Amino acid sequence: EALDLVKKTSKQIPESFYSNPRLLTSLLDALMKCGDVAHAESLFYSSKQKVLPMYGAMMKGLNHVFLL
Repeated sequence: EALDLVKKTSKQIPESFYSNPRLLTSLLDALMKCGDVAHAESLFYSSKQKVLPMYGAMMKGLNHVFLL
């Protein structure tokens, strides 16, 4: 249910907002917490401006997913 909400919300975000590192970091964090690693990786790799918190969200999420 949470993953559906995250995906629904992400579809409502205008394309231009994906250049906002804070928004993208939050979205990556939410996707990783829901276990949607593939979607999070896709967004991460397609991001033109990667900032340190984005790497942190990905690493924390991967750690969480693979250590469960």
